[in-house]
Amino acid sequence: MADPWGRLSSIASDSLESLWYDFAKQGEESAVLAPLASFVTAAAWLSESLSMSDDSINRKLGAMLAGFIDDPRATGILARLLERERAIYASTPLDSNSVGEDIMFAATRWSGSRHNEVRQAGIEILGKMVDDALQDIDWNTANWAAANV
Repeated sequence: MADPWGRLSSIASDSLESLWYDFAKQGEESAVLAPLASFVTAAAWLSESLSMSDDSINRKLGAMLAGFIDDPRATGILARLLERERAIYASTPLDSNSVGEDIMFAATRWSGSRHNEVRQAGIEILGKMVDDALQDIDWNTANWAAANV
């Protein structure tokens, strides 16, 4: 009998690859991620799990998913994703900048939320990205973050 954890990992990898190539690369990730985000607890867990990956595409998908979670109970997600990217920026600035773009887009989506807590959390993330760019982390979307604050 095959290793069940290995099989689960393989299935998840295949699914994420499909999500990336069939949806996200065409700008159609909302078709999959928006409905998933309505299951807040599961979506928050998946977003954070993806953000812990060594693979930047998985981290990008985690940030994309976080942007669709419009619930006051989950406002800490983007801050934790940004912290993780800050921590690895020095070793992989190109990958981190790519993930940072999706964190910025997610924060921008949050800044238009009907929930005050979500809206404020989005604005805080945008501000942190601008502050980072003024100090030591050259986020390539800092100008967009500033415009969206």
